[in-house]
Amino acid sequence: MADDMLEELMNFYIEMGIYSCEFHCKHFEEGPCKEAAKKAIFREKKAWEDRTKALCDRETMPVTSDHEREKLEEEKKALLRHGQFTQASSAYVGPEYEGNGSGCRLLFLSLDPGSEDSSDNTWPRQFRGLWDSRDDPSRRTPRGRRAEIIKGLEKDGVKREWVHWYGTHWLAARILQKAADGPASDLFRGVCEVLDDRRANRTEKERKLREVTPYFAHANVVKCSIGRLGNAQAPPRMYKNCRAYLKGELPILKPDIIVAQGREAGEVLKEFDPRDFDIFNHRLQYLILNGNQPDVLGIQTIHPRNGVSLTEGGPKWRDFTTAARDFMTWKRRQAGAHAG
Repeated sequence: MADDMLEELMNFYIEMGIYSCEFHCKHFEEGPCKEAAKKAIFREKKAWEDRTKALCDRETMPVTSDHEREKLEEEKKALLRHGQFTQASSAYVGPEYEGNGSGCRLLFLSLDPGSEDSSDNTWPRQFRGLWDSRDDPSRRTPRGRRAEIIKGLEKDGVKREWVHWYGTHWLAARILQKAADGPASDLFRGVCEVLDDRRANRTEKERKLREVTPYFAHANVVKCSIGRLGNAQAPPRMYKNCRAYLKGELPILKPDIIVAQGREAGEVLKEFDPRDFDIFNHRLQYLILNGNQPDVLGIQTIHPRNGVSLTEGGPKWRDFTTAARDFMTWKRRQAGAHAG
């Protein structure tokens, strides 16, 4: 039945008391998260005020190019988002991930949601500390997240300037090209051929990457966003409060491979009985989510926003794809032996 995984995920969120039926995070309100978030925002007050004044001054001067106009608009958006508290958001689960259309469930585990465009575009504004977003909470449910992400890529694909999202899709295509099974293998092979084609321009690659979106899932260790400057990470207290809930999320998502994006995401995986993969690569490990045999391959990468040295153009991703291929071959062989 369609959406079984989404239903199970939403029920888990509600039953654990992380969210109410309106998808508001009770844990944030009742725990020490809010105080930690307020401190983080107020520490940035001087920097925010200085950047706001500089931008207001710059707006009185003539713009010399479209590129400069775009840069000014991005800076304004960053300043408008500052301190915007957006309530907890569900993991994204692609429809083909749920149906296991590739024969390999690939989950990306990242840090915190970061901030989206401000729900209040009043400009200029006074510093307001931590303030509540006015967004529609239904957008953050499992179904809402899926619908919004898929729809958002329909026109232009995965834009290169979305560094995190582009890097996620790029590595997903590489891993699934090797680890997928059946007809989906041809799809990922086609995506990678475009990525490697020097004649293909940036727009062609961005549009081709959207074919990957339905085939993976993406979860964050921290569920809420507090809109820090530069999309800086959430305070450590928020990681401490949220990380335990992954022990309930991951068995529902049933991943075969987990890519941890960033150190804090990798630290969480250590709680799942990790086993050494091989001494040649400390970024690979086996994980046990269920039973007593390794059933998940864990891959540790840097966060895509810090560069692409472990994804596009870097040497490590080839180790990751080879390990993913070998692991899924072994896992399918084990499943066949049990079925026989």
